[in-house]
Amino acid sequence: MAIRYKKFGRQEYAYKIWNEKNLETKKWVQRSQYLGVVVDKDKGIYEKRNKVKQIAREAEAARQPILDYGDSYLINTIILSSRKFTYRIGNCFMNKALTLVRLGRDH
Repeated sequence: MAIRYKKFGRQEYAYKIWNEKNLETKKWVQRSQYLGVVVDKDKGIYEKRNKVKQIAREAEAARQPILDYGDSYLINTIILSSRKFTYRIGNCFMNKALTLVRLGRDH
């Protein structure tokens, strides 16, 4: 068995290659099995692509709550806890104040 390396873009992939004889046609066919993304070619270390994507997805999921609540969480907390703040918004924005307060409470 041999290892074949294929490069797509900047990423290199490894495949295990072997030959089998097809009993019906009496011909040899080449088979391959995906080993993964090449991490270290000399040591033969490969990492499955779905594991690489899973690690990236987990890192993205860890960042997601910060993006979702960021500044709006602070503003929402202030709006809900302070009547003075709601009154001042009413003075500054007049007819838009009720909409702003409702938007803050919805999140």
